[in-house]
Amino acid sequence: MDEMNGEVGEVDHWAVAVASEQRAAAQSAVWHDPETGEARGGFQAVLDLWVSASGVEYDSGCWPIGWGLCAPWVVAVPYHYRGEGKVRGRYEFTLKDGILGVATLQVTTLHQYNTLDLLFIPNLGWDKPVAGQLEDALEHAIPSKLAEKIAEKQSTSIPDGDGNPYPCLEPRDCVGAGGSASERIKGALKLARDLRWISSDDYTRLSTLMAQPSEWRCEPEEGGSRGVCQVQVRAKRLNVYPDAVELVFREGGESPLDRERVMELVARAGALLTGGSSAMCDAPTPGKMLSMEFQRQERERAY
Repeated sequence: MDEMNGEVGEVDHWAVAVASEQRAAAQSAVWHDPETGEARGGFQAVLDLWVSASGVEYDSGCWPIGWGLCAPWVVAVPYHYRGEGKVRGRYEFTLKDGILGVATLQVTTLHQYNTLDLLFIPNLGWDKPVAGQLEDALEHAIPSKLAEKIAEKQSTSIPDGDGNPYPCLEPRDCVGAGGSASERIKGALKLARDLRWISSDDYTRLSTLMAQPSEWRCEPEEGGSRGVCQVQVRAKRLNVYPDAVELVFREGGESPLDRERVMELVARAGALLTGGSSAMCDAPTPGKMLSMEFQRQERERAY
């Protein structure tokens, strides 16, 4: 809603008065899939925005009067704009390649009203109704923003020997020879092989896996032009409940997935190299689940 206020509620410096009221509500939902027999979950969000603006639009020119001269003129046209929109979006939590995501199921306009009283339309950026702008936010902005937040939760940095993250401009910068983040992991896996924690075949398979750019993301640094290398920790499956969504990385009693195993081995090797404290990353607890709880939320703002 903060972003929509800037998108819908701003006018040029000729405006005399502007007012806006915003309301946002979100509610979770769980339903049964008759085809798979599994529970599916998601949420719905409702955005309600009212904006009003009154001001004066100026137009000017110069009437030619001959001999290369003209008479300047200025016309002030008062206007009043009022727009209302209430839009609902419905979404489902998904798991693609082990990464939690949000898919848009439906975006519906529940109410809209727009009126503009003036002789001509000023350039105020209101050529699209309020409800239409809210639909754009629900269909695109909410899923993309949530995807960014989720990716941060499912990623972890691999620092170098001095404890600093590896810089990058794209995921490809995190792999390859020459002191990259993947080489740091490869060194930890080599130590694990030498200590016979893993076999030579395991070492080859896990090193090859972590040398793929698709296993990494380049997380932008705030206020910087570059990012830092982060490993994407992928989940095995998704649990949904009326008040929470959980990512399951390992079933009880089974062996860890390759990516989880890499993180455990890197943490153990890092602890050994640093005298008992891991400087590389925290080892996940076997069977640990990432849980995000949510409940009905409502916000209201007025300007």
